[in-house]
Amino acid sequence: MSTSLQLRPWTARYPSLAGSTLATLMAPWCVILPELALHRLIEAVMVLEQALQQAPLRQHLLARHGYTDAGLPATGGFICYDFHLNAAAQPRLIEINANAGGLLVNRDQGWGRDAQGLESVILSMLEARWRQCKDRPLRRILILDDRPQEQFLYPEFLLYRDLFQRHGYAADIVDGLSPLPADDGQTLIYNRLTDFHLTAHPELARRTLLPCPQTHALYADKRNLIDLRDPRQHLQLTPAHSQLLRDVIPEIEEMRMRPLQTWWQERKQWFFKPAVGYGSKAAYAGDKITRGTLADIYARGDYLAQALEPASQLSCAQGELKMDLRAYAYAGEIIRLAARLYRGQTTNFRTPGGGFAAVMTAQASAG
Repeated sequence: MSTSLQLRPWTARYPSLAGSTLATLMAPWCVILPELALHRLIEAVMVLEQALQQAPLRQHLLARHGYTDAGLPATGGFICYDFHLNAAAQPRLIEINANAGGLLVNRDQGWGRDAQGLESVILSMLEARWRQCKDRPLRRILILDDRPQEQFLYPEFLLYRDLFQRHGYAADIVDGLSPLPADDGQTLIYNRLTDFHLTAHPELARRTLLPCPQTHALYADKRNLIDLRDPRQHLQLTPAHSQLLRDVIPEIEEMRMRPLQTWWQERKQWFFKPAVGYGSKAAYAGDKITRGTLADIYARGDYLAQALEPASQLSCAQGELKMDLRAYAYAGEIIRLAARLYRGQTTNFRTPGGGFAAVMTAQASAG
C-alpha cells in the first residue's frame, strides 16, 4: 500500500457525445500522484520503448509468433503500460497492452496532452500505419470488434467514429462476425478485437489494421517481460537504463521452468497468468488458487508466474479501493495517464466509487 497517494473529489470530465452511458465508467475521484512517481513513469515508458526498438530483441519477439521485422508499426499504436505502485510509490510494470481501451474516454481529464493534442496523436498513429502499408490516400476508417454494441466500451467506439468524421474520414463501427465492407484500397481498420493473432478472423490478415498481430507480438505477449528484464537483451541500453528495467519489471518466469511442487509451496508470492491473454482472463492470485487449478494451468505449459505486486489501496467515502495506473503511450511518450479504481482481484467497472479516475500531480491539481 502506498502511503504517499491521495484521492480528491473530482467531477469526471469526458466527451458529452456518449452521455450518461460514459458516466457509469468514471470515478468521482482524482488520484494525486507524487512528482517523483510521475518522473519515474515517464522514464520507464521511454526506456521500455527504446528497448523494444532494438533490432535483435524485436526480431526475437516477433519470431516467437512466426513474424519477421518488416513493414511493422515502428512504435506500435494504442499501447498502454499498466503499473502498480509499491509502498514507496515506485512504479512496477504489470503488463503491456496493445489495444487498450479507455484512451479517448479519458480525453478531457488527467495528466497528459490536452484534448486536441491527444486527438492529434491518435490520428498520427493510424496515419503512420497507413503510410507504412499504402501509397494511396486514406479515405475511410472502420472501428472493428465482435458484437461492438455489446462491448463494455461501446461508448468509446462512438467517440472514435466522431473523431474520425470530424477530421474528414468516412467512419463506421463494424461487427467482426459479419462480412466487412470490401477493401477498396483506401480503408484502414482500427482493430479492437481480442483475437490478437486473427485466429478466428484470418481474412483480416490481408487488410491494413492497427493494432495488428505484429504489434501484439512485439508489445503484449506477456513472455516479453521476461526478455525486457533480461540484461542480456539490453546491449544498446546504458547500464542505468538496464537497471531501471530490472527495477520496474517484477520478477517473472515461465512456470514450466520449475517443478509444480515448488510453485505450490511458494504460491502466495506469485500471480499466475497465461502468456497470451487480456484483462483478468484465466489469471490467478497465488493466495487464492487451489492445488487442482495450479496443477491444471501448469500442465497447459503456457502460464507465467509474476512476482506479486499488490495494487495500491486508497481510502474514500465508499471504503478502500484498489488502484492501478494506465500509461497510454506512443513513441515512448506518455500521452495520457489514467487510474482504474476497483475492489476484488482485478479491475472492473462495477465497484461503487470506482472506474476510470483522473491522475494529477499535487502541483498540477493545485493549479
